[in-house]
Amino acid sequence: MANNELENLGLNKLESDIYLTLQELGEARTGLICKKLNISNSHVYTILNSLIKKGLVSYKYANKVKIFKPSDPETLKLLFGKKQEEIQQQEKSLRLLIENLKKLPKNKETESDYQYFEGISALKGMILEVYSTAPRNSEMLLLSAKSESWEVMNAFFLDMHKIRVKKNVSLKMIMQKQTSELKKRITERKKIGLIEIQVSDFNNYGEILLTEDYLCILDTSKETKMPCGFMIKNKIFVSLFKEIYLSLWKNLRFN
Repeated sequence: MANNELENLGLNKLESDIYLTLQELGEARTGLICKKLNISNSHVYTILNSLIKKGLVSYKYANKVKIFKPSDPETLKLLFGKKQEEIQQQEKSLRLLIENLKKLPKNKETESDYQYFEGISALKGMILEVYSTAPRNSEMLLLSAKSESWEVMNAFFLDMHKIRVKKNVSLKMIMQKQTSELKKRITERKKIGLIEIQVSDFNNYGEILLTEDYLCILDTSKETKMPCGFMIKNKIFVSLFKEIYLSLWKNLRFN
């Protein structure tokens, strides 16, 4: 477990092993470290020098022999701070890359576009694109699938609702009565805001999501070997499904 945490901070496996061995021993010569870890003497010096540079190990001389000692565990915070700085720099570079890619000239803005996505990661990418590109102050419509189709992605969907609210995009959502922990799921979403929810007797694994520009149809059910979805940019299709959705919404409200 400790090895995993150290590797998350940027140490490789051998660096983690040697650092933990020194923490266990208190201090040691290279011979003892090599014996405990079954590694060569030449190899251990390279790793120890790396740990010294990272501030995790120091040494002293006793009878002209180097004895290595681990730094206080609190020094690991330095590695964590460095990791945070690297992540912030990566995030900054990513934002810059995204902005530059958006500025690239497009050959032609098409009236219609159809894309097929397969696999959970691909579907998450599609949904993120739809929520991120929804026009500010607009409205989205969502006909939810059976809850067992999307429960494992619930945290992801809640994050998408937060993106929506930041852009002041409202949402009409129809959930199915069979949804497990229905009241909890409704409360989670209403807490985020800008949402109206109605409940229907639908019993279907498919899901429909509508924005001003896109119609998305998803299948994330366990009945399907590979989750899949379509993202359709077509004004006629969007208009048709919006009309169907709003008619259903009205009927649910007055029945």
